[in-house]
Parts: sequence; structure tokens; C-alpha cells
Amino acid sequence: MPLPPDARSRVRQALQEMIATAVPGARLPSERVLCARLGVARMTLRTAMDQLVHDGVLERRRGSGTFVRRPMLASRLQLLSFTEEMRLRGLVPTTRVVEIEAVEVPRPLARALHLALPATATRITRVRCGDGDPIGVETVHIPAWTGMTFTAAELEGSLYQAVRGRYGIEVASASMHIRVDRPDPAVSAHLELEAGSDALRIEMIDADAAGRPIMAALCWYHPERYQIELTTAATRRMAGHAR
Repeated sequence: MPLPPDARSRVRQALQEMIATAVPGARLPSERVLCARLGVARMTLRTAMDQLVHDGVLERRRGSGTFVRRPMLASRLQLLSFTEEMRLRGLVPTTRVVEIEAVEVPRPLARALHLALPATATRITRVRCGDGDPIGVETVHIPAWTGMTFTAAELEGSLYQAVRGRYGIEVASASMHIRVDRPDPAVSAHLELEAGSDALRIEMIDADAAGRPIMAALCWYHPERYQIELTTAATRRMAGHAR
């Protein structure tokens, strides 16, 4: 039976008032507690909360509950490390190192890195967080020929900074491929996504000042905590050369 409009609006207004006084990232009380507090059935409450999730006001985290959503982070596609991006936005960056392992480079990745097979690389997987919330999961392959190796402690900060500080190598350019895709269950768990949810997928090849590919990254970003901003500007060309 459809809910009366006044009941839907009353529950929604009560939830919005609760959200307005909460800090971003705060966890809401359980559905049982909210139903008792608002004097409504669970289905009525869930309908209102579903709409607020759809509107981007709330977010659900698998196994954790429902939270007041933080403002989405916007990347302007500058060649900045994740650590620098978080600090520019006033968030505390943290990293959880999941894996550091020497592996054989698969053929498609070898082609992207201009490597002759067989080739090996160090594979590094990290979960990147802002103010404690998981925002991205990145897997980086660094070819063995570069001679670069890192400890887990060094990888808790900016990889770009570690590359620059320890080896004097500057990441000068990057090529990217961006799309929406469905991550595997392990990545979804790290990002606290519902099973089967899509995420933002970015594949990146970083090159040094000589144009040599020195690392490849596959990054997955939480779709409700991270977005890409693109700005284009028209450039006036000389007469006779304009399209």
C-alpha cells in the first residue's frame, strides 16, 4: 500500500533535521532505533532513507551502517599524488599497504610499459583514505629495470615523493584511461561498496622526463566519494591553420 504523502514528507523532514546537525561522516542510529524514535514502520523509514541515499545526502557502507555523506572529492587531473590532493582539500591522508610483491609482467601491461617479455615488476597494492574513509584502491607495477624498491613504511605516504626523494626520478607526464566498471569483490570490500556496485576505474602510465614509462597504475575510486573535473579552453589558432 502506498505511503501517504504527509507520512513520507514527515519522515524525510525528520531525517534531514537529524542530518543537518550531524558532522559529515557521522553514523546514523540503527533502523530499529530510528523507527522507535520517529514512530514509523521500518518500510516507511527505509523508503525515506533510500531517497536520501539517491540524493547523495546519505551513504550506506556494507556491514557498517548508514552515514552522513562527506562532500565528494573532485580531482582536476593535475599530476598530483593522492597525498597532495587530500591535503589540498583539508583532509588527513592515510594509506594501508595491502601487498608488495615481485611478479611476472603480463603481456598487455608489458606492451604499455614498453617491456620485452619475459619481464618482472614490483606490484604494490594500497588502500588510500581521506579522514579515515576509503576513497581509492590502487595497484602499481614498477618495472624491475628501474631498480626502484620501497618498504611498506615508505609507501604509507606519497609514492611520487618517494620516487623523487629516494631515486631522484621525476614523474613528468602521465596517460590515463577512465571508465566506470565493476571491481572484483576484494576491491569492493576495501572501498566498502555493496557487492555488484560500479566504481570509477582509472588506468595510468607514468613516464619520466625522458618519456620512459616507469610505472603503471590501476586505480579504483569510490563513486560517491571521488569525481573527476575536466576544464577545457579554446585556443585561437593562426589564420589558415584553424579547423
